[in-house]
Amino acid sequence: MDANGWSAIAACSSAIAAVISLIVSVRSANAQSDMIFFEREKHLYELLSADAIRANDNAQQGYPSDLSFSQASNIAYALDSARNRIQAFTLESPKSKKEKYIRFFRQRLTAEINSYMVEMIPASIDREDPSIDQMEASSSWVANRKFFNFRYCEDEDLSNEDE
Repeated sequence: MDANGWSAIAACSSAIAAVISLIVSVRSANAQSDMIFFEREKHLYELLSADAIRANDNAQQGYPSDLSFSQASNIAYALDSARNRIQAFTLESPKSKKEKYIRFFRQRLTAEINSYMVEMIPASIDREDPSIDQMEASSSWVANRKFFNFRYCEDEDLSNEDE
C-alpha cells in the first residue's frame, strides 16, 4: 500500500473518531440538560413547600370571614408566590406540566386553606370601600382560586338567569 492509501485510511479513522466524539458530546449535553432540569425542579418543589408552609401558618380554625386582613392577605400572597413560580417554571421548561406542580402544592395545603379558597373572599379583604392593599389581596385571592382550580361559587353563579 502506498502513501495515498495510508492517508485515506487515516482520514477515515479521523472522521470516525470525530463522529464518535460528536455522539458522546451530544449525549453529554443531553445528560447535563436533564440534570439541570432535575435540579431546577427540585428547587421549585422546595420553594412551593415553603409557600405552602407560609400559607398554612396564617390559617386558623373557623370561616374565611374570621380571618384578619393580615392573615387573609398573607395566604393570598403565599398562593400568589406559588402561582408565579409555577407559571415562570413552566414557561422556561417546555417539558414540564403545570398541573403536576399545582397538584404538588395543593397537597401541602391544610384543610383550612382548601376550605377558605372555596368560600367567598374573606370579609377582611372584601370591603365596600377597600384600600389598595385590600384590592390587591382580593384580586390575588380570585386569581389564585382560578389558577389552583379550587371549586367555588361566584355571585354570578348564584343569580337567577331567568329573571
